[in-house]
Amino acid sequence: MHQQFKHQLTQLLSLLLCFWAFHLRNTPVAAQSITPAADGTGTMINHNGNTYHIDGGTQAGANLFHSFVEFGLNPDEVANFLSNPQINNILGRVTGSNPSIIQGLIQLTGGNSNLYLMNSSGWVFHQGASLDVPGSFGVTTASRMGFADGYFNADGANVYSNLTGNPTSLIFDQDNPSWIINEADLAVNSGASLWAVGGGIVSTGTIAGGEVTLAAVPGNNQVRLSHEGMVLNLVLDAAPAGGNNNSITGIQSIDIPRYLTGGNNVGHANYAVIENDGTVRLVNRDTVIADGDTVIAGEVNAEDITLMAAGRVKPTGYDLVSSNPLVVLFPEEIGDNLETTFIDEGINDYQGEDAYHAFLYGGKSGTISQVVTHEEGEGISTVTRRLAAIAQQGGKVSAIHLLTEGNEGNFWLGRDYVDSENIGEYQQELQQWGEALTAGADILLYSCFTALGLTGEQLIIALAQYTGADVAASTDLTGSEALGGNWDFEVTTGEIETGLGFESQVLADFTGKLQVFTAGNDAELIAAIDAANINAEADTINLTGDITLTAVDNVTDGLNGLPSIAADGGNKLTIDGMGFTIARGAMAAPFRILHIAGGAELELNNTTLSNGVAARAGIQGSGGGIFNRGTLTLDNSTVSGNTANTRGGGIFNYGDGANGATLTLNNNSTVSGNMAVFGGGIFNRGEAANGATVTLNNSTVSGNTADIRGGGIVNRGNVENAATVTLNNSTVSDNTVTMYDGGGIVNRGDAANAATVTLNNSTVSGNTADRDGGGILNDGRNATNAATITLSNNSTVSGNTATYGGGIYNTGYNGADAATVTLDNSTVSGNMAAYGGGIYNYGDGADAATVTLSNSTVSGNTAIVNGGGIYNYGYYGANAAKVNLSNSTVSGNTAGNIGGGIR
Repeated sequence: MHQQFKHQLTQLLSLLLCFWAFHLRNTPVAAQSITPAADGTGTMINHNGNTYHIDGGTQAGANLFHSFVEFGLNPDEVANFLSNPQINNILGRVTGSNPSIIQGLIQLTGGNSNLYLMNSSGWVFHQGASLDVPGSFGVTTASRMGFADGYFNADGANVYSNLTGNPTSLIFDQDNPSWIINEADLAVNSGASLWAVGGGIVSTGTIAGGEVTLAAVPGNNQVRLSHEGMVLNLVLDAAPAGGNNNSITGIQSIDIPRYLTGGNNVGHANYAVIENDGTVRLVNRDTVIADGDTVIAGEVNAEDITLMAAGRVKPTGYDLVSSNPLVVLFPEEIGDNLETTFIDEGINDYQGEDAYHAFLYGGKSGTISQVVTHEEGEGISTVTRRLAAIAQQGGKVSAIHLLTEGNEGNFWLGRDYVDSENIGEYQQELQQWGEALTAGADILLYSCFTALGLTGEQLIIALAQYTGADVAASTDLTGSEALGGNWDFEVTTGEIETGLGFESQVLADFTGKLQVFTAGNDAELIAAIDAANINAEADTINLTGDITLTAVDNVTDGLNGLPSIAADGGNKLTIDGMGFTIARGAMAAPFRILHIAGGAELELNNTTLSNGVAARAGIQGSGGGIFNRGTLTLDNSTVSGNTANTRGGGIFNYGDGANGATLTLNNNSTVSGNMAVFGGGIFNRGEAANGATVTLNNSTVSGNTADIRGGGIVNRGNVENAATVTLNNSTVSDNTVTMYDGGGIVNRGDAANAATVTLNNSTVSGNTADRDGGGILNDGRNATNAATITLSNNSTVSGNTATYGGGIYNTGYNGADAATVTLDNSTVSGNMAAYGGGIYNYGDGADAATVTLSNSTVSGNTAIVNGGGIYNYGYYGANAAKVNLSNSTVSGNTAGNIGGGIR
């Protein structure tokens, strides 16, 4: 859906370019795309082929200034700014009345300078535009850049000798500053900043950097800059005297509905609709493009992202922004109160499916919104740091909105659990909050039952005393009306003057409740799971400490220390360990930690599960840590030190019914140090179509041990489409099989397309098998494509050891292409075996085993006997074992006897 919308909006922006061309057709245009201004700045252009070398200029301290009449690039053209190690910042202005349309490359050479460009008529980065700048990069439609002792004006004279040091502000003297539009893929280095500041922002391309700021600011204002890299302050000031008000109009003089529809609604109404009130929205979308908006229809990736708007911040999809951004909605008038909103990341769907359904983007004007993560050190201190930053910038906060989860007499914020008994531990920080607040400021706690009872009353009174603020909180369910909730605050201290901090539609669309269970010991955790299993709602349990399990709770599929997670009407249970561990006690009888029933859904966040033991025989002896028949997601969690008597020392994922079993590991999750007979880390078993699926995203399976097969992972399917494992940007390493096969991964299929493993930009390394397949064993039997493994996108199999097939052992039996291994743009290197140091391909039956390499490399592998790179052996039948190479390399491998490359 995002791609379709991106295509539509790209066509709309192309219409904008056409309109600009029409609007400017009677304006004299230089033959060159880039023309220096004859204003004494001294900018010189050396036009060599498709490259404009930009030299000269005026230096002031460590700043170098340039001035252009026109600045644009056609496809394949390059603007090369020449620098040197003594230049910190190169700053350029465009004085003509044309917007800068960039379709080529902007680069900077000769130094590690930052590059900042100013054109008050607007910027468009068209498809194909790109950056090659070693430092930070920024564009603005400001009319002036402020320095400590003067201004760099977008038009007119400048006293460059006064413009030393870093810029301190961007000043918009216009009533309606011009827009910045990006359709390209723009990126700077991870340690640099990329920013765009104008009257409106639309990005359908991608933007990436260490810090990214996209800001649509109101006219007649200045935005101050905090430090090197030019991070914007959160507080607006009035534009200082000295500007030429409204001398530059840019694209704001163009009728937005007109150019979106191509003029007079002719021919382009399928892309945009003009409402009766004159507003414009995109067809089939609720997204309105209006003055002061920051519209994001392409990915934004950075460690720190700030999104600002005089109107609204409007991502068209919740997954377009890579990290939790700071969202700033400027107040309607300078001097209006600022309010802050802190959103606990444990709240379901806080990002919403788009800007119209998201707490993060759905604040009211004058609100600064921030997500409080569950990482170490985040919580009350997150608020303290943000309020201090606002105060340092000259701002004061009139209200704090805490969108958190809680229960009677408590609430959670990030890693911090706050109740009437421990709030005194936060007294010093809460008093610091008060220093950043206006007189009579309000704190609103949006959590369930927090003010209920004596403990709730004591908590609210203490919060008010420590901060000096008026406090409001609830004694009942806060959230969706359908669940019995509301958005009322039944208990207040003092006079609450602020209203709810969110647009009414955001509150109306929220389908959850802001309630959480809290557990600090085994009895509380068991009681919380039991309660969640029967209330037919999505629930969350947060841990306040390590949990030690001492007894068996139930005997579902074996012995379990916790209640089995039930199929609660399709509602998900989330357990957030907050960094704590759930473990079987050292002296307790053997039992696994956790069981998920068919149709149930569990998400484990920031949790470690350890020391579980599945000691029974057969299926009941599977899954030492977890036995999953439902849907299980691990996020930044660890399963370690567990043991199974049969399958899946860490996790047994078992799909044998209509619901199937789905296991997903995300965000640095780890399965390590577990033991079993089969599948030391994970055993994925499918006995029905689409029965069992495992996906690893940025996760690791390491240091696990199996006696017979699959030190790291076993994927086993016996009917079509039964078992699937996918690794994305993940690692399987240092796992061991003590007796037989598949040190890292075993893929076994006994029917057509029964077992499939896919590795995308992933690594299998340092694994050991006593016999076959140190890294990977692919075993297909009795049908076409019974077992299939695909490695692509720079995947690597390296440093593994076995007797046969140090890196990969592919064996097919009794079926054409029963076992297939495909490598595309991948590498098998540094592995060791007696036979087939890199790859051993064994076929028993006509066309039984096939290995295909495309754009791949097999190098640096060692065979003690034969086949240093690849050992290909057909036992019985025509073409029993086949190796196909396309644009691939087999080199630098060694063998003690025959076939250093291929045997």
